[in-house]
Amino acid sequence: MSRFALFASAFAFAFAASVHAQTFPQPGKPVRIVVPFPPGGQTDIQARAIAQKMGATLGAAVIVENKPGASTVIGAREVQKAAPDGHTLLYTIATHVPYKGSGDALAGLPTMREQGFDVGMWSYLWFWGPAGMPSATVDTLYRHLAFAIKHPDTVKLFADGGSEASGMTPAEMAKEVRRLDAGWSAIIREVGIKLDQ
Repeated sequence: MSRFALFASAFAFAFAASVHAQTFPQPGKPVRIVVPFPPGGQTDIQARAIAQKMGATLGAAVIVENKPGASTVIGAREVQKAAPDGHTLLYTIATHVPYKGSGDALAGLPTMREQGFDVGMWSYLWFWGPAGMPSATVDTLYRHLAFAIKHPDTVKLFADGGSEASGMTPAEMAKEVRRLDAGWSAIIREVGIKLDQ
């Protein structure tokens, strides 16, 4: 996958894979986890905890780089343009809150659920890589990321922050993205939401 549409409070890994073989990790080259938010936030703290555990098993340095700005677009584009060698990943979040707010402007308006849409509130944190990564690299990344995320210290960190750490496979995550895309696309068409021109 080359797009960066992200959704939830479970953790998943999605990487577009090619069939070409490649050595990963490359000797002396660190793995960069790009976080498109400023340092010190929950996403940054989570990424650093995962990076520490991942580096211990991967046998390569895993570092976190904060690239905030433009509503996460700056960080996402950096990863999208990176070489598909497994050494640059994006860790980011998107949240959907399809509920009526407390502002006076929304007083009396029905929620989307009240209008018959089966929606709720969720946010997903997912790892993404540039399109074209070799399948062997994807498998290696998934194995080490899953270990880091399922480590008891990481699970506790997320639980303390009100999140659940799990580990969808790349195939499971791709299926979930397609499901969410289809669901939200239908809602957007039905409600008539338009982008600002």
